[in-house]
Amino acid sequence: MVVWILLSFLWLKPTPDWGFFGHRMINRQAVYTIPAPLNQFYKKHAPYLEEHGVDPDKRRYAIPQEYKRHYIDLDLLEERKGGPLGTDLQTELLDHLAVVAIAANGDSIRLERTGSGETFYQRDSLSCPVPASEVLRVFQGLQSEDPYAEVWFYLPDQAEILMDTCGQAISYSKLIFLDEFSIHGILPYWLPIMQQRLTNAFLTRNIPLILRLSADIGHYIGDAHVPLHTTENYNGQLTGQQGIHGFWESRIPELFSTDWDLVTGPARYVTDYTSEAWHMVRESHAHVQDVLFLERSIREGLPSDRVMCFEDRNTYNVLTYCPQFARDYQNAMDGMVEKRFREAIQAIGSSWYTAWIDAGQPDLWVDAPPIMDVEAESLKAIPAGAQPLGRPHDN
Repeated sequence: MVVWILLSFLWLKPTPDWGFFGHRMINRQAVYTIPAPLNQFYKKHAPYLEEHGVDPDKRRYAIPQEYKRHYIDLDLLEERKGGPLGTDLQTELLDHLAVVAIAANGDSIRLERTGSGETFYQRDSLSCPVPASEVLRVFQGLQSEDPYAEVWFYLPDQAEILMDTCGQAISYSKLIFLDEFSIHGILPYWLPIMQQRLTNAFLTRNIPLILRLSADIGHYIGDAHVPLHTTENYNGQLTGQQGIHGFWESRIPELFSTDWDLVTGPARYVTDYTSEAWHMVRESHAHVQDVLFLERSIREGLPSDRVMCFEDRNTYNVLTYCPQFARDYQNAMDGMVEKRFREAIQAIGSSWYTAWIDAGQPDLWVDAPPIMDVEAESLKAIPAGAQPLGRPHDN
């Protein structure tokens, strides 16, 4: 998500609109990639798509699980797994699910997934694993009740048992399920979900819902094209480069985008959207090391007052990255930010166009009855001074 550029030590903070520049820009530009006749619909609603391209960031203040839809710590998750992630979210969730059984005497027994993915095992008793079916039948019921949870508790009416494969019983008074996967982000899993929702909205010709979902998926696709949305070191916090996230995706576009060529080819039909989502994320992830290395190499050759400069903005005098330092960084990256913006614009248009094609190319000039949009409604009641819910990924 596009973030406020300024670092934690800034004297004064700018208005939120400053950090939303990038998402609004790419949604607006994506409109011009749409082929006829769909282009007339999107051109008509271009102001809405531009303005509401930042709504997913706003929902982080209202919806508990919104934050994890914007990123994925690909390096951390694949290092932990020892190989590439699969494309099915439920499978990965179960493979990374931790279970703690609280015994009647208060002892805790941690159960984990085996390498085969078919059973759980008791950590100190590997020879007698507990069948997954013994545990997952409970978990599936709890998950359906609260899909937004990251921790589920099961308290039986009386002590229950788990039977391991040696025929021994583990008595427990509580089961605790810990989601240790999605807290590291679900962006490439979320994009196909959003794509299907947009297709369904086209099928019902629900114009308000089509517009909201179009604006939203534009935001998530924009995030998928930011390298720092794909790494545990999302803001340079692990390498002493705190603030690089906003520098890359906000400061550079705001300084130089008027000189960029953001004209792309026309939107294209995407035959496999799951593969498309993973391609976006993996292409971004391939740039992570350059994003970090090049910023550090330029910074180390400059005095501090040529890295951070005071600048007047909205009646405030704030400390931000110096324009020349930003230009040097952009040049060292060989226009990476411009290229990723351009690719995001084309990908957003292709998403909208694909959903319309998959829905049978409906006529959108006759509105169907609107459907209640729960997530849009949630934005209307965000209290002043509210803080983002969940993990703050990039601020």
